[in-house]
Amino acid sequence: MVLGIFVSLYSYRLGLGSVSSPGPGFFPFCLGLIFFLLAVVILIKALFEGEQYVAWTEGGTPVSVPNVGIVAAALFAYALFLESLGFHVTTFVVLAILFRRGGYKRWIQVLGYSAIVVAITYLLFTSLGVRFPPGIFRLLGLG
Repeated sequence: MVLGIFVSLYSYRLGLGSVSSPGPGFFPFCLGLIFFLLAVVILIKALFEGEQYVAWTEGGTPVSVPNVGIVAAALFAYALFLESLGFHVTTFVVLAILFRRGGYKRWIQVLGYSAIVVAITYLLFTSLGVRFPPGIFRLLGLG
């Protein structure tokens, strides 16, 4: 819950903008709210069931607690570095971390899938008129 609150507050300081013209903090703010709400749901569920929450999935397989921490840190870093590094670089690095922690062992798959997702999302959203933070590409004159 604390992580969700922190991310939301920090994102709010970046500027939310509006739904039709989102600011740099809009997406991280929404992620922070989702973190917070999921944590509240888990807490309420644990309190009403009267059992200690255990990191297991519904199928009975254990969840790797270090993986959960790495994923949370990667999403936090995404919110933190999106404006300064830009959409392309930040999204590519975070997706590579998530794909690697998600079970892909071959780096060629991790890097390829990350590049494909970045390219598709960029093309899709720019065709809709969404502008992404250029980040370091601004220094190269591409922003």
